[in-house]
Amino acid sequence: MIQYAIATFFTSICTFVLGFFVLFQQPKLLRNQIFCFFSLSVAAWSCFLFFNVMAKDQSSALIFVRLLHACSMLITISFLHLTLVLSGTLKKRATFLKIAYIIVIATLLLDLSPWLVNARYLEGFNFFAAKPELFYPLHLAVFFGFHLYAFWVLFVAFLQSKGAERNQIAYFLVATSIGYSGGTANYLLNYGIKIFPFWPFGNYTIVAFVSILAYAITKHELMDIRVVITRAMAYGVVVFLLVGSFVGFNLMDLPPAARVLGNVLLGLFWAYAAHRLREFIQTPLEEKWITGWYDSDRLINTIARKLVPVMERQEAFRITADELKSAIKIKKVDVLTGSECPDIKEVRRVGKGVEIPFISSEGLEGVLRLGEKVSEDPYDDKDLRLFDTLQVQILAILDRIQPYERIKKDFEANQKKLYDAERLLARSEKIASMANSIREYNHEIKIPLTVMRSELYLLPDKPGEIKDVNAFKKCMIEEIKRVDDIVESTLRLSELKERHVIELDLNDIVNETLKQFPPSRVRLIKELNPLPLIMADKDDLQIVFINLIKNAVEAMPKGGDLKISTYSGVEEDKPVVYAEVSDTGVGIPEENINKIFDAFFSTHVTKGRGLGLAIVFRIIREHDGTINVISKVGKGTTFKVSL
Repeated sequence: MIQYAIATFFTSICTFVLGFFVLFQQPKLLRNQIFCFFSLSVAAWSCFLFFNVMAKDQSSALIFVRLLHACSMLITISFLHLTLVLSGTLKKRATFLKIAYIIVIATLLLDLSPWLVNARYLEGFNFFAAKPELFYPLHLAVFFGFHLYAFWVLFVAFLQSKGAERNQIAYFLVATSIGYSGGTANYLLNYGIKIFPFWPFGNYTIVAFVSILAYAITKHELMDIRVVITRAMAYGVVVFLLVGSFVGFNLMDLPPAARVLGNVLLGLFWAYAAHRLREFIQTPLEEKWITGWYDSDRLINTIARKLVPVMERQEAFRITADELKSAIKIKKVDVLTGSECPDIKEVRRVGKGVEIPFISSEGLEGVLRLGEKVSEDPYDDKDLRLFDTLQVQILAILDRIQPYERIKKDFEANQKKLYDAERLLARSEKIASMANSIREYNHEIKIPLTVMRSELYLLPDKPGEIKDVNAFKKCMIEEIKRVDDIVESTLRLSELKERHVIELDLNDIVNETLKQFPPSRVRLIKELNPLPLIMADKDDLQIVFINLIKNAVEAMPKGGDLKISTYSGVEEDKPVVYAEVSDTGVGIPEENINKIFDAFFSTHVTKGRGLGLAIVFRIIREHDGTINVISKVGKGTTFKVSL
């Protein structure tokens, strides 16, 4: 009896709240008003049934028995009225509805008389129940007759509907059947019949049904009832277990302190487990039963939110395609632009798919071609309404993007012009540099040639009169070698050799260079820190460090400190390795700092011809790196390489 009483009380409270909740959503809507009437009728019936079960004497029970039977008539007429509103047949069956109201009111008045129902105590149930009298079959005929008629109206509406509406009515019929299977089973109690689980838990199905209907009515459209049923089932199971655990625990014979502690612990357990259990039940149900269902309002809001920062058409199309494919569960989505676009202006069906044109104020910008759904269901009216709404939204986005794209296009065109101009300028500078290099090259070549010519002019006419053949030979060889060295260095500076880029550690390059060309007359200081690997040409980097070390040593003719350090860092979110070669030599005058990487420039402190640093600069540039120099006359110089 306790479980049955709890079920009736719970039903009364829930349906009362749901009725006013729906009414307050849109109070002027007829369907909301009729639903509230229906819910309050169910709430009143459940309330009087609760007091009937809890009644201590027959006279009190009789009052509540007759009142709950009167309320069952209100349930009958309100459900019929609501069915006619939801099926769109209210005007067509207005006369029938008026007759139904008259019949129901007459039966309601008869329910309050002693000719229809009395009260009696049922031993097997331990409470007072209705005792059917002479005209009780009339009450049953009105109750079941009008309900069956309401089901028939829904069934006809189901046959005449299409697409999503047809599915919704079908599931609405199923949900209604479940709700009334529990509610109408209460009539069996009047004849002393128990059927588990309708006794004692049948009234919970009424709450489930009213909740489903309330949820559907408060939507803009009668939503896919499969979602409501799955969520109602999940919440229903959790509520059933929650209430059952508290009821079962409190029925146990326990000391007061243990009872209080147990309820507290049980409350803490359900506070932690209720939400997780509901998700555990609901998620697999939705995944297996509701393939392709989606909330259109939420989907539109999601797409709109993701398109806010977008400034390119292709990105807008991609985001829209991805969201539609994920939400609606579509097998394939293609974005068509340019010449691929079919010339369409409205959403159209293509076989089992759909094509959505994206149009701006300037014309067709692209087409979204949606393939077949994963569920293989056809695209219904709900989908097409969503696509129409999406078109309007994309129109606003495209009109916002177009000015940016025009500016970007103009900017890129100007950038190209600037790049072309820079290339021409660089070419002019290169030509000027080449001309300067040729002059320097001619000057460098002319010096040994002048020496050789002078020596040849000094030779006597007769070979036998040459005083020192070996000295002459040595002079010629040295000057020819000098010319050859100039030519080789110049070729090394100008020609592009085939590079062999590998992954390497810059510290290994430094150590190998020092091993092959150990510096002399100076004190070597190494500070090599662990470095990330880089992609580079091993031979090129060795040439870089050979030249830097050679210059540093030659800048310290009286000795000094040669310091080589490596370390790593980050520039523009990218890892970078650094190498520094420092000396304590004579330094470079400030006016020469910007010239040291020019070909053939030399401070005459080193013994080269001014080609080493030019080669170093070219190699570092080819590796997308940089080289900088800091120098102070009399203090020393530091070259910093970053790769």
